[in-house]
Amino acid sequence: MQSENKEWVTKGTKTNSGKRTLSIPEYIYPTILDATKDKSKEDSLTGMTPSAISSAYNRLLENSGVTRYNFHSLRHYYASMMLANNVPSKYAVRRMGHATDDMLKRVYQHIMSEKDNEVTDVINEYLNNAFGGDKSYR
Repeated sequence: MQSENKEWVTKGTKTNSGKRTLSIPEYIYPTILDATKDKSKEDSLTGMTPSAISSAYNRLLENSGVTRYNFHSLRHYYASMMLANNVPSKYAVRRMGHATDDMLKRVYQHIMSEKDNEVTDVINEYLNNAFGGDKSYR
């Protein structure tokens, strides 16, 4: 990975759509700068292989007592979270690295129970208002 104007570029994606620029929370950027200040542009961000990163991640979760989620599960959650928060699919597709929204809708759009409960509340409120307070059956 290499830094270019506050952006990290990863080489080698499956498709051209996989090449994308993602923003990171601003509070993380100084930490990344500090961790990479002595690295050349050719060095990887962590100096670790993907399997070493996964192993370190799993150890961290195990030692902290946090529920273990693999990276693929986190990707599913990220996509679902964007959709549940009304991020337009055009932007979610770009962030996920897909060419079209077909893959996003077919594979990653999970119903989050909290959002489903909100939808139920909206429907119930509408129907209660539409049919008034009279609960008797006719």
